[in-house]
Amino acid sequence: MAAEGKARSRRQARRHRKGGGPTGAGRHRSWGRWLLVPLLLGIGYGAFWLWAAQRLEDALDQRLAALARSGFLVTVGNRAMAGFPLAVTVRLSGVDIQARGGTPLLAAAEGMRVSWSPLRPGELSLQLRGVQGRLGLLAAHAAGLGGRIVTDGDGMSVTLQTRGLVALPGRNGRGGIRPERAELTLFIPARPPEADGQETALRLPLAWRMKVVMSDVGVGGSAREAARRGDRFALIAAELAWHGPFALPLDRQRLAAWRDAGGTLELEALKLALG
Repeated sequence: MAAEGKARSRRQARRHRKGGGPTGAGRHRSWGRWLLVPLLLGIGYGAFWLWAAQRLEDALDQRLAALARSGFLVTVGNRAMAGFPLAVTVRLSGVDIQARGGTPLLAAAEGMRVSWSPLRPGELSLQLRGVQGRLGLLAAHAAGLGGRIVTDGDGMSVTLQTRGLVALPGRNGRGGIRPERAELTLFIPARPPEADGQETALRLPLAWRMKVVMSDVGVGGSAREAARRGDRFALIAAELAWHGPFALPLDRQRLAAWRDAGGTLELEALKLALG
């Protein structure tokens, strides 16, 4: 009996060493379950990323379609999705937006990148290159812009920052206002817009508030050239607020309706610093 028990023990030990015993099989099943968890998480996150990418692309299409319905001519070149796994990014090339009537308005960029990250769900990141803009007689261009769009319960805030901005350039491309750094912040309160036929207008006490800050500003040339001539500003800052109906593109009829409704464009703050 003792010899038979020893033989049985030796056979069980060999099976355990080979992983064939109940303890080895259970251990393998446990490892298999743990390896399955990250695999399922990866598949789930991949599906979530694809869903978020489609949502971002749909939201962008809806915004461009809304601009077209409002009277803008919108042209977009190639489009590509990128950013996996940390962000969802839509890359656009050849973005061009022009007003068909009213005040001449043009916004164009050689390239545009819009990104959303699950780590900051209420924020969109913007990157633009080769930017040009024109509103009536006002014109500006910059090699690039960076910024973000933040949405919360109070409304939507758009912040754009740039270096090398040229505003109001001359016909030969020289001169104008040339800040080394510039930042624009636009705030739109969170209120539902009111429909007016096929057009949409914001009928609010405050339609939007905009703040512009430019530092190391050269007038008629770069900041260094202007400093030698004494035409350099250390800081130019202004804050504007539009009260009353607002809709783009602006034309005489809309401006007259805004004026008759008691609308105002207020310069709430202005700061100039020479240096």
